[in-house]
Amino acid sequence: MKTVNLAVLLILISIPVLSQLNGYYDDFEDGVPDTLWRADHPATFGISEGDERLNIAYNRSAESGEWDNFNFTPPEPIDVSGNPVIIFKIKSDVANTFTVKPIYSNGNDGWLQKEIPADGAWHIYTYELVADNYTGGLLQKLYLYFDGGSTEIKSGLVQFNFIQIAGFSIHITKLQASLVDSSTVDLTWETDDIDHTDYFNIYRSTEMEFSAEMLTKIGETTETSYRDTGLINHTTYYYKVTATDMDSREHSPAEVSIRTSSPGLAPSVEILNENANPVGTYDKYELAVNLLNATFTNPYNPEEIDLYAWFYAPNGDSVKMNGFYDNYQGREQWKIRFAANQVGSWDYQVFATDMDGTGFSEILSFSVVASTNKGWLTISPDNPNYLMHEDGSSFYSVSVYYPWRVTGKG
Repeated sequence: MKTVNLAVLLILISIPVLSQLNGYYDDFEDGVPDTLWRADHPATFGISEGDERLNIAYNRSAESGEWDNFNFTPPEPIDVSGNPVIIFKIKSDVANTFTVKPIYSNGNDGWLQKEIPADGAWHIYTYELVADNYTGGLLQKLYLYFDGGSTEIKSGLVQFNFIQIAGFSIHITKLQASLVDSSTVDLTWETDDIDHTDYFNIYRSTEMEFSAEMLTKIGETTETSYRDTGLINHTTYYYKVTATDMDSREHSPAEVSIRTSSPGLAPSVEILNENANPVGTYDKYELAVNLLNATFTNPYNPEEIDLYAWFYAPNGDSVKMNGFYDNYQGREQWKIRFAANQVGSWDYQVFATDMDGTGFSEILSFSVVASTNKGWLTISPDNPNYLMHEDGSSFYSVSVYYPWRVTGKG
């Protein structure tokens, strides 16, 4: 008798199987309040269902907590990795910041925000989940906040028409943008499930991080191409394209960007300003540069757009210095920085190269005066184990040990 094998079989059968979902969708069409939705703070969020929508009576009063919330618990944990998005269709008569905090079984969470206008119109909001958070875990719960962290008193009605979490997905692939002329862009793409696609949605903005919603939507099409006209020259445009399926569900977007220009013309280089003139030796000399008619999509890729300058010293030496794109706090500024090591009059010329050729500025000059700076560090000719300044003075380095989690108070 093979009693051992039978015993092993019985043990295996008795092990519980943990169930999970690959997606969830609710259009609230049954009109029955869903126990999956719960308000931890019912005085701030009154939840009801009717007219094929979830109604949230939002009432932030003086008694409300800053982090009052309502939440959603799916019937089973959800594997979101196949289509990592949460999509809401929302209408509101009160402006608010809508925050979604997904909770995962691996102990991670997230913090995703959208601004909801008080225009009483339906908008679709796609929250794109972060892979570092959901990898190795299942979505277990959503905490939802209107104006989380705020004490501003306000009230109004916010309605959800549907919610989709992951699940069946139609992907947009090979999205490309091409320039027809200085005011026209052609978009082309493919999809992995044309049979279940009803139509495509096209969104556009001049902001890199923008939401695919009604405010940025510029059109719909049943074709896998779209022509966008009436654009402004020398402007970077960002596009998102989504697919809507036969059940009116919108899927996650693909993205592309392009900068309008006049094809075939090399960039025009204009020096906007300089930070100082004269400037001290080894001090920063900075040029702000304007590039007109430059064709590129990624300003940080020198294979698309390459900005540089040649500096000519009083003794006849020449130095090439690469430029860079400064978008800190939305500056959107091309710059070149240089530090001169000789006193006297320096000349320079700025160049920019894109797919259509190389443009350049006129030759300009600036003056350099003596300063107290000691110059660049170099290896000592007397002892290669030591460093010295360019003026011959010694360099003494001082190390600072500052371990993590140690403050100035110890």
